[in-house]
Amino acid sequence: MNPHAGFKTGPVEMFRSLACNRQLIWQMTRREVIGRYRGSLLGLTWSFFSPLIMLVIYTFVFSVVFKARWHAGSDSKAEFALALFIGMIVHGLLAECVNRAPGLILGNVSYVKKVVFPLEVLPWVTMGATLFHTLVSLVVWGGFFILVNLTFNWTAVFLPLILLPLVLMVMGMAWFLASLGVYLRDVGQITGLLTTVLLFVSPVLYPVSNLPERYQAYIYANPLTFFIEQSRAVLMWGRFPDWQGLGIAMIWDCSQRGTDSSGSRRLGRDLPMSSEHELCLDDDIAISLEDVSKSFQIYNVPHDRLKQFVLPRMQRLLGRNPRQYFREFHALRNISFKVGKGETIGVVGRNGSGKSTLLQIICGTLFPTSGLVEINGRIAALLELGSGFNPEFTGRENVYMSAAVLGLGRDEIDSRFDGIAAFADIGDFIEQPVKTYSSGMYIRLAFAVAINVDPDILIIDEALSVGDEAFQRRCFSRLQQIKENGGTIFFVSHAAAMVVEFCDRAILLDGGEQILSGQPKKVVSNYHKLIYAGENRVEALRQELQEGQNVEAVPGTRKTPQRQDSSDNEEGPEIRDFYDVGLVPKSTVKYEQCGADILDPHIEALSGERVNVLTRGRDYDCVYGVNFTDAAFGVRAGCMIKTITGLELGGVLSHPVGQGIEYVERGRMLDVRLRFRCTLLAGVYFFNAGVVGVRDGADVFLHRIVDAMMFRVQPEEDLNVAGVVDFSASTATHDIGFVDDETQE
Repeated sequence: MNPHAGFKTGPVEMFRSLACNRQLIWQMTRREVIGRYRGSLLGLTWSFFSPLIMLVIYTFVFSVVFKARWHAGSDSKAEFALALFIGMIVHGLLAECVNRAPGLILGNVSYVKKVVFPLEVLPWVTMGATLFHTLVSLVVWGGFFILVNLTFNWTAVFLPLILLPLVLMVMGMAWFLASLGVYLRDVGQITGLLTTVLLFVSPVLYPVSNLPERYQAYIYANPLTFFIEQSRAVLMWGRFPDWQGLGIAMIWDCSQRGTDSSGSRRLGRDLPMSSEHELCLDDDIAISLEDVSKSFQIYNVPHDRLKQFVLPRMQRLLGRNPRQYFREFHALRNISFKVGKGETIGVVGRNGSGKSTLLQIICGTLFPTSGLVEINGRIAALLELGSGFNPEFTGRENVYMSAAVLGLGRDEIDSRFDGIAAFADIGDFIEQPVKTYSSGMYIRLAFAVAINVDPDILIIDEALSVGDEAFQRRCFSRLQQIKENGGTIFFVSHAAAMVVEFCDRAILLDGGEQILSGQPKKVVSNYHKLIYAGENRVEALRQELQEGQNVEAVPGTRKTPQRQDSSDNEEGPEIRDFYDVGLVPKSTVKYEQCGADILDPHIEALSGERVNVLTRGRDYDCVYGVNFTDAAFGVRAGCMIKTITGLELGGVLSHPVGQGIEYVERGRMLDVRLRFRCTLLAGVYFFNAGVVGVRDGADVFLHRIVDAMMFRVQPEEDLNVAGVVDFSASTATHDIGFVDDETQE
């Protein structure tokens, strides 16, 4: 399956789309019809009462009030209303679809950008709902006709043949208008006006014979006239259809929707790859990208979009160089890689580096501006959990709807529903409307649906932190099953430890460019080096990584020699401590001063060098000065180490609780040095700094700075420890032989 294959709008493709997505179209059409009346007292029965009431009103107004007759000399009071109602039904079929078409994509943005979704089915859904109401109206009309005339014309069986070319014509218009409506928001206003005009220039409210002969030719030029007249002929007058006219209508529809490649645009999305340039993938390759780039057109004002749509074409016709009314933003540049089946790939990068755009291109929710993309297998994407959920429907109904969007048939959903419900674990709420759910229940149900479709390729965009810890563990267990079953997993995450632990390979993106690809630990290490590099070092570091000069380097290494202390660490000569000017906390909070002021908190190596990139196993000093603006008693100083989430790991105190410097005069300065051994594993950490004194018999902060310092511990290879803290544990395993059955008993 290639989500980038172009969709063509010929009649064959129309019915192929209908056949391939029939389950999805059925589910969405059902939701469309039921959702329109959900919450009302009469519910779906309104679809019956509405046309019935309108038909009664038409009969009274035109037959009793205006005494109108469809044919001169007719004595039937209901004939005019019945003929009028047929015209309204046929016109309504076209007007409903055409008026809604420009807003189909804009009204279903979650399907466009967040779900692997065949957008060409949206007009089919609208057509399905419209045909339902058309059928109900015809049933009401038929019942009224029999009631008035005590007979029914068997030629009504030909009505589907008359409406078929009309449906094809309307579908072609709907696809075109849905695409155009994305670029020109005024299309919706224009179509509403045109369908209203069409009501009066079609023989809906009058027979063609009532017009002067010189105007009748213009009315017959209106294609809707033929379908209205033929519908009346088979329903009211018992005549056979105009077979020649129907044949011409079918040929005209086919000729207007040819299968040339110029029509192969996917609705509401950018230009796809030309199918003639598709890659020929090996069976063991799941994803292939070759020189993929993506740029977005940014317009200063909305009418610049219209200018860009019209004026450059006119300028080319006049032989002038076309002017550009937008500026380009390049989200991705020349991305190339292949992902094998069964591989797990992690993508890391700073915010705005193009990670989500890359995932959307792989899913097919975006098309590349240039380059080739090929996908081999069924994709399930977790780009936004719960996209497409209808809050008015129950959890069960939304499960069936979402699973259909992900490509499952009714039988497959039935067989997996119990597993999905058990995985979500929301109990009886599965039968309640989604609008009653908590945010956690909503996300759990959405994740349960998406992760239980057994995809060949699973795409995840920062969706692995949903629910509580038990649910997260269940999610990772399910991902591990997909991985063990040979599924390909491709995900974006800022959780570096997850990428290192879970992935076979990692890719580093920055500024829309592929900087590095390879072993997860080394890619993540260089990613850390990049995000904490000073602004003046970023470009040089990017260049080094792209040229492959620093791929094997451990973050923190420098080409220039640095002073170091190699005590207590046999790898001292290889891993160097240094000071990274870009590693500055942005979450610092200073408490109000109560007689003391903490100055210049920092970390020093034993050599006296100021550092903030540390190495596990070495000793360092937490250093800061304290200026006393008031005299203080029982003075103690300390520091606390915290994780990036704020978890306090441990601290160092200058004196035990209850002790301290008995008295410090006003104006004195203390130099605080708190030595500690770094037993932390790779990651980013923070220091709090504080000074405590005794006032009125109680310890109070004389001054405190939260997140006063930020430091990073460098990654190391081939460690047999995990987590946050190195406990210096030792391990031993011995082969004690086989255990016989008697010993087990």
